[in-house]
Amino acid sequence: MKRLLHILLILLLPVGMAATNIVTGKVIDAGTRQPIEFANVSITRQGETVPSGGTVTDVDGEFLINGLASGNYTLKGSFM
Repeated sequence: MKRLLHILLILLLPVGMAATNIVTGKVIDAGTRQPIEFANVSITRQGETVPSGGTVTDVDGEFLINGLASGNYTLKGSFM
């Protein structure tokens, strides 16, 4: 059963001079507003089909993806 996911917060933060970025956020259930633990989160650079990175949310629904080059990305979350 899939749940509707809602990305609460996404921040792009430059890290140092190496032009790598971090994306952080929190995945919550749109109905209950409760965090969703162990949801899959992937990020794909615009124009590409293979994800540039991904992770799983922690028990608080929070995630962090680092090592991304500057650019436009699509963030996807899924949970079963």
